[in-house]
Amino acid sequence: MCDLSFYETCMEGQGYAFKVLWNDQVGKHAVATQDIKEGEELINEAALVVWPHPKPLPEICEICLKKKEECEGDCGGGEWMTFLSPQSISSARKWQQTKNQNSVTLEAVCRAVARVMHSVTVVISRNPSIEPKDALLFAAQSFNRLQKPRNELGDWTTSYIDALKDLLTFPKDDSDPLSLLKDEILSKEFVDSIIGGLALNGHTVPLPISTAGPKHYGSGVYVLAATLNHSCSPSACLVPDGNSTDIVVKATRPIKTGDEITLCYVPQGFNLNQRKERLQKYEFTCACEKCQLEGGA
Repeated sequence: MCDLSFYETCMEGQGYAFKVLWNDQVGKHAVATQDIKEGEELINEAALVVWPHPKPLPEICEICLKKKEECEGDCGGGEWMTFLSPQSISSARKWQQTKNQNSVTLEAVCRAVARVMHSVTVVISRNPSIEPKDALLFAAQSFNRLQKPRNELGDWTTSYIDALKDLLTFPKDDSDPLSLLKDEILSKEFVDSIIGGLALNGHTVPLPISTAGPKHYGSGVYVLAATLNHSCSPSACLVPDGNSTDIVVKATRPIKTGDEITLCYVPQGFNLNQRKERLQKYEFTCACEKCQLEGGA
């Protein structure tokens, strides 16, 4: 049974029109708690972590991912960069160019782990008596709640860990809680969990970089959007904010109280075989009504 108290706390008093449930058939899923109109906003959410897709980028602010000249300098939320410098991010991008282009880049993992490290410091500052391992568990809970692959990720995780050792900045004081947690943070189990969560829950989003040429894209992980299961005939869609990496989820049709709220994880113009191939990444075979009709079931 999945512990849903995390989502209850996240959503408490926010006026959401759905709740997160769990059962043996579909696992974690979101269900409408009231009738929802077509076009109604269901979620407006900032990314847990976002990273650019591997391609040449203009000079950008690594916090808001806007062009440096367009960043107003008050984007905030960049405290995690204490543990991951712009130089390290640049090195991660260069490193990736020499490796296989996995869907989850080294930069993505660096950004995610640096955010967890910052969260550890926040947790400890609020509760100085907490054990470091308990602080890490609490700090990583948003990532721990994400669906993970059932299969092994492969040997490339080891090369990521070796790179993380050079790119992340840990405190020099050996008695600092983050120093005490270094081996655990750089363990295969922890890094596998981060990579798995990013791999199965990343949504492609346009980056807020204004250029005359083609748009720049990245991937973002969103805690509440990650609770929405897939359907090839979804009841909701994800709409990028446009001016940031935030996203909005809107109903694409009326949704009745008690109905599951779903997104389509693949382009809706895909035919049955294309959808099946793309959905292999998520380790399930879709059996929605659309797939059954197209498959002659």
